[in-house]
Amino acid sequence: MTEMPRPARKSIRLDGYDYSSEGWYFVTICCHQHQCLFGRISNEVLIPKPLAVYANRCWLEIPSHYPSIILDAFVIMPNHVHGIFWIAKQMKGPKPAIALGSRPTGTAQSVGSVVRAYKSVVTRYATTSLGIDRVWHRNYWEHIIRGKDSLNEIRTYIMNNPVKWQYDRLYVEDGPGL
Repeated sequence: MTEMPRPARKSIRLDGYDYSSEGWYFVTICCHQHQCLFGRISNEVLIPKPLAVYANRCWLEIPSHYPSIILDAFVIMPNHVHGIFWIAKQMKGPKPAIALGSRPTGTAQSVGSVVRAYKSVVTRYATTSLGIDRVWHRNYWEHIIRGKDSLNEIRTYIMNNPVKWQYDRLYVEDGPGL
C-alpha cells in the first residue's frame, strides 16, 4: 500500500525574520485536539488540574534556563496558554549548559527553542506522572510585538482571557480532558 503524501504545512513565520533577535514575542500554545487538560473556568478563574500547576511552574522557570528571556504576562486557560516574553540581547560569557528538561540550549535562544523546551518538559511530566500521551497541538501561534500600544493590548487580552472564556475562539464547553 502506498502512503498518501502529507499536505505541506503553512509557515507561521515572518519571512526573513530572526526569531532569536531582541524583542517582545507573544505565543499561544494549544492543547492537542483542544482538550481541556488544564482545568475549567469557574467564576472567571481557572480551577486548575495538576497539569496546569506544573505547566505554570515550568513557565516561571524559563528564565533560569534561558537567562536572556524576561517573562511578562502569562495565563493558563483550560485548553491553551498565552504568554509574552522578551528576548534580551544575547548575553556575553558562557551560555547555560542545561535547558528545561535537561536538554542543551545550544547557542541561540529563539522563540522556537523556548517553546519547544517548554512543550517538551510539560509533555514529559504529563506522560510519566499523569499517563497523558499527547498534550500539545503540533505547532504554536506566535506574534512579534512591535510597539508599546500593541504590547499593552496583548497584556490586557491575556489578563481578561479567563473573564471572556465563553467568547474565546478556543472555547470548549465542558470539553474533553483528564
